[in-house]
Amino acid sequence: MHFRYLPIDDEVVRNVRATLHDAHGNDLHVQISDDDGNPCRSCLRITPVGTRLILFAHKPFTTTGPYAETGPVFVHADACETYREQSEFPADFRPRTLVFRAYNHAGHTHDTTLAPGETAEETLERFFTDPDVATVHVRNPAWGCFDFAVVRAEGAAAA
Repeated sequence: MHFRYLPIDDEVVRNVRATLHDAHGNDLHVQISDDDGNPCRSCLRITPVGTRLILFAHKPFTTTGPYAETGPVFVHADACETYREQSEFPADFRPRTLVFRAYNHAGHTHDTTLAPGETAEETLERFFTDPDVATVHVRNPAWGCFDFAVVRAEGAAAA
């Protein structure tokens, strides 16, 4: 089975950088990372200490409902290359323990697990063999923040 690994939409990121406002009306500012491990949700790279970042509220859902949560995410304050290797699990997330949360077509939580990034494909295979699973969010296990979404690659149907 093949998957697509999706960062936050380019238009959302461009708007945040250009206006320093998010879709929820928050005034934003550029901050300097004091943590060696904040992931940029555009290029899907882990940023080192001293990186210029923007923290903003993001809702990674197209549906409404109790599971359509909004949460904090970081992006580089300056333009970065949007993650384009969408058929490959983002390398910077491999050494991390991650939450994999599966959602059905109505946007409701269907299943969730905590697993190492090294076993991402096996975890995703298990979720996506169920035809009720529409998307999987990969999230930070400590903070619960959205990292990126995973969907079946076109032509890859559920078993």
